[in-house]
Amino acid sequence: MILPRPIRKILAIFRGSVSPVMILPSIKLGFSFGLIPDFAGIHVAVLVLVFLLNVHLGLFLLSAGLGKALCFAAAPVLYHIGMAVQDNLSGVLNLLASVPIIGLTDFSRYSVAGALVVGPIIGAIVGLLMARSV
Repeated sequence: MILPRPIRKILAIFRGSVSPVMILPSIKLGFSFGLIPDFAGIHVAVLVLVFLLNVHLGLFLLSAGLGKALCFAAAPVLYHIGMAVQDNLSGVLNLLASVPIIGLTDFSRYSVAGALVVGPIIGAIVGLLMARSV
């Protein structure tokens, strides 16, 4: 049975055709992209990193879709984490807001600040598990 090309590309990951070294940044950037609500300046920075690092686009898009679904499902959790980030790490958010492209992101929204912290952590955990499985 012949499978469609996108499904064959995703299954190729489990056959070992994608390096475990490239799996981790692909998934980490995908979750960072997907967990941040709306489309803001931080998304542009992540997309530039995706093309500069030449990560696996299938894994990036798959993890970005999962991250976007998780963003909607975990909105209250992101809100409360964002409140803690705003209270304790406001200097880091002010530093990020001073960067020209990333500064277009509204870091005063709690869900954005929470996703900025949670996205790379969840992406690293899932990426390590995926790289380990390959």
